[in-house]
Amino acid sequence: MTFILLNCTNIYNRVLIEKIVLYNNSEMLEYWAHPPVDIIIKVHVFNYTNIFQVLNGTEKKIKLDEVGPYVYREHIEKTQLVFEDNKITFNENRSHIFLPELSGNFREDDVVIVPNLPLVSGIPNVKSLGFFAEIGFKTILAATKPREFHNLTISKYFMGYNDDFMNVISKIKWDFNPNDVGILAPRRGMTKKNITVFSGTTDVNTVGETFALGGKTMLDVWKTKDCNKVGGSDGVIYGPKSVQNKENLQVYLPEFCRSLPLVFNKEERTEEGYRAYRYIAPQGSFSTSKPHLENEFYCELKNTKEKQIDGVLDVSGCIDGTPPIFISHPHFMEGSEELFSNFEDFQSLYMEYQGCN
Repeated sequence: MTFILLNCTNIYNRVLIEKIVLYNNSEMLEYWAHPPVDIIIKVHVFNYTNIFQVLNGTEKKIKLDEVGPYVYREHIEKTQLVFEDNKITFNENRSHIFLPELSGNFREDDVVIVPNLPLVSGIPNVKSLGFFAEIGFKTILAATKPREFHNLTISKYFMGYNDDFMNVISKIKWDFNPNDVGILAPRRGMTKKNITVFSGTTDVNTVGETFALGGKTMLDVWKTKDCNKVGGSDGVIYGPKSVQNKENLQVYLPEFCRSLPLVFNKEERTEEGYRAYRYIAPQGSFSTSKPHLENEFYCELKNTKEKQIDGVLDVSGCIDGTPPIFISHPHFMEGSEELFSNFEDFQSLYMEYQGCN
C-alpha cells in the first residue's frame, strides 16, 4: 500500500510538472502566451465639477462627482518569445475594447472636467532637460495658454489625444508622444521593455516568477535594494507550493517597477463549481506611519524630494513621460487626513466604498 501511494504521488508530480511548466510547444505555454480569457477592467473617473470656481477663488473646496464604471476588455498577447536555459524573455502587446453592454449608461463620448495630463506630465519632464528647455517651456505656456483642468471626452482622457500645446512639447522633447498621455495609455500596445520569467523547467515552484525587466535584475528607481530587486509572479501563473500552502504572494507589475503583495483572504467556488482562493492587498500596504513604520511593502522613489503622504505610493519615476502617478486603496482608504482636506464630502465616498467590502 505504501509503495502504491508513493508511486502515485510521483506520477501526480510528473503530470503536474508536465501541465504547469512553460516549454516550447507545450499546452500551458499556449494558454500563457495567448490567454483564451481576457481581463475586464472597470475604470471610475472623478469629475471635478467646480474646479474653475475653486481656481478663481469663488469656492474653497473641490467637489468630486464619481462617474463610471467604464468597462473595457483588455487582451494580452506575449510575443517575441526567446527561450534560454530555464527562462523565457518576451514582450507584451495589449489592446482595449470598450464594452457598452457592461458600462450601464456611461459612454466614451461622456464629457468630464479632469486634470490636464500633458501639462502636469510635461512640467517635471522638461525641468529634467535643463535650464534652456525650461525657459522654452515657459515660453510655450505663455503662447498656448493651456489650462490646468479642461473638458475632455472619456475616450480622449483614457487613450490620449493631441492639441497645440502637446504638438509644441513633442518638438522640444523628442520622445514625448501625446497619445501616450492617457489613463490607459501606459497599458496599451507593445511594452517598451522586455520581461524575463522563469519557465519552471528546473523548479516547478518558480514558474512565472519574474527574473528581469529590460534585461535588468536590479533597477535604479527606488532608494533601497529590496525595492529595486525585480521579482514576484507575473500574475498569470503561480508555483503550486505557494498556492497550496496559501502563502503570501508577490505580483510584479512592470508598469510600477515593483512587486505588490497579496495575502490569502478566503476560499470560494466558481460558477462552475471549481475551488478558488481569493487574495487581497494587505492592510497598511501603502502606509508610511506607525504601526506600519517598517512596512516591507513600502518603497520610496530614489530622487524624490517631496513629503511622503501616508496611504499613497508614488510610482512616477517608473515610466518616463507619464503624469505623476500615485497608487492607493480605493478612495484613499487607510490614507492620511490631508488626502481628504481639499475635497468636499470626499470621505463619504470613502465610507461608501468601505461599506461594500
